[in-house]
Amino acid sequence: MATPQEYDRRIAGALEGNTEFKVSTAAEGKLLLKQIVQVQKELRQIKKEIGLTVKDLRGQYADQKAKVGKGGFGTGVMQGLFGKKAVGGMNAAQKNKIRQNQDKQLDPYEDLQRKVDRLVLEYDSHKLKIEGWIAQQKD
Repeated sequence: MATPQEYDRRIAGALEGNTEFKVSTAAEGKLLLKQIVQVQKELRQIKKEIGLTVKDLRGQYADQKAKVGKGGFGTGVMQGLFGKKAVGGMNAAQKNKIRQNQDKQLDPYEDLQRKVDRLVLEYDSHKLKIEGWIAQQKD
């Protein structure tokens, strides 16, 4: 499972050399459009991989939350000593802690997904500008 930093490096690698959008001929413009489309494909692929990582992490946390309060003999003893309400409260607190850890671990991945979305949209606007410039050259 890749870390957020690894995904961030991959995003930076996909963008490397693809931040200048200056052309002087229509042929250069068409080539640049193809490069932009390729970068967008790479970014979308990275986003899919991030999504799979997030899904896997959520599954792990779901398993942890499902195990809370399932203990058999130990749970019965706890309920006998402290009462059902107290044990239920402890279980809820433990699930809450697991949920907080999950949110803390997933936040960087979700930030990266938003970053990829923003970059794809930014590249779409560059494509429109280049297409408009190419159309003006033909006139």
